[in-house]
Amino acid sequence: LAALCGASALPFCLALLILGETALSPGERRARFLKDPVQAFGAAARDLWARDGANYVRIGVVGKDGDQLFDVAVYSARGAELRAVLTAKGATHADGEWTLHGARETTMGEEEIERQSFDERTWQTRLDPAALSALTVRPREMSLAELRRAVAETRGTGQNSADFAAKFWSRLGVLLGLPFLAACGVFFLGRGGTGGGGAGGRRAETAAVMGAAPALLFFGATAVAERLSALWNAPPLALFPALILGICVWLWAARTGEGG
Repeated sequence: LAALCGASALPFCLALLILGETALSPGERRARFLKDPVQAFGAAARDLWARDGANYVRIGVVGKDGDQLFDVAVYSARGAELRAVLTAKGATHADGEWTLHGARETTMGEEEIERQSFDERTWQTRLDPAALSALTVRPREMSLAELRRAVAETRGTGQNSADFAAKFWSRLGVLLGLPFLAACGVFFLGRGGTGGGGAGGRRAETAAVMGAAPALLFFGATAVAERLSALWNAPPLALFPALILGICVWLWAARTGEGG
């Protein structure tokens, strides 16, 4: 039985990898869209905040493809002092530039406040539809390829990419750790025997518990490492539990080989 499990462990891990990257993440994203009435009817996100150089942008609703925005507000500051507020009913992206519709700008001068209105106005910003689309999706709902693109897009527009990068390295660590977890399970299954009554049954139960313990510790440590890596802006830290697991399994295999 242990030999059979050992032979099937790697294909099972590969199947989990393919399932997670192609079905589970997009499926979770689709389920969230269906629960939110606004997102279900074509919007990608609501009440999104983004940084644009020294400016801060709030977007009431982001369109599905990121090229149409509604209820836009841009706050310009100098140090801790607010200098201007630009609001618009909507914005559209075409030919590489943004156009604000129904815009109003309020500028705070040294002695007076100036107000202007525009039916249409060009909006100079580093934000583009690709970057906005990346910001509308939660990191846990992305595949590895999508996370890598999100890191590039957010960094390119000056956004905080820590959450996307931490999730990327954490997901990579889990994928690298799956074969090692399978090896642990096969080892404890072989030590526990086939079960049955009496001592054999107790050994099988103990082996099952011992086989699950590394997985629980690994996933718990990975979750903690992911949050710390995002907090400290050190994404590769999320890979640390997988490296520790791999070293432990390698040392165990070397010791078992010497003993055998």
